[in-house]
Amino acid sequence: MWTRADGQDLRRERTIRGLSQREIAAAVGCTASRISELERGVASGGRPTSPSVELRQRIDELLSRTPPVRGRGRLPARAAVDQTSGDGIDAILVDDALLRAVQPAIAAALIYERTMGAKRKLGITGEIGELLVCRRMGLKLVLDSRSRGYDAIDKDGLRVEIKSRRSESGALPRGAGRTSRFSPHPFDYALLALLDDRYRLREVWRAEYDEIKPLIDKQKRRDPSLSTFKRLARKVFDSGN
Repeated sequence: MWTRADGQDLRRERTIRGLSQREIAAAVGCTASRISELERGVASGGRPTSPSVELRQRIDELLSRTPPVRGRGRLPARAAVDQTSGDGIDAILVDDALLRAVQPAIAAALIYERTMGAKRKLGITGEIGELLVCRRMGLKLVLDSRSRGYDAIDKDGLRVEIKSRRSESGALPRGAGRTSRFSPHPFDYALLALLDDRYRLREVWRAEYDEIKPLIDKQKRRDPSLSTFKRLARKVFDSGN
């Protein structure tokens, strides 16, 4: 189902690539007024509107192969690395330019998934979830998370483990789903990021280490279900959509 948020995403991605509605319409084989309707999320009569599967795929393909215009969506040649602690931990503050830089990867992942009939995926949910959470919550992303055992650091220097789950429909992920495996390394608190099927951040839940550790340790694979994680957590972000 096409939503107003989808329309806003289309407008943003078109704009940072310097494409007009007329240019994108000509490239995908529809009219400029149709692109305008999709960006508004409603047809001219005020009714909800949605593109066909074929049109949506053509739009995604166009955006994935069209680079951002200089100054609108490109990252600097190298992102600045910030030494966040006396331990010499390399971490980076996630900004809008970094999020724009991964949009082509998201578009490619969606095209691949549709081409494969949703039976195969590129497996980018974890990385995208970490970026979105760091941007939303003001965290610094740790560059060497595997050896450290946590993914980010907050403004107080607390260690944050981030787990992400993506829905395969328009709704939130099912509570029966599970997190990815928690490492045995200690952290200060965990954040659970719930993404919709278009890789947009919908909810973030926070659980403190001392509260979530017994639950993790009880699981053979150290992967609690989303519902049990949420029972021990509190919601710290809700997109409202």
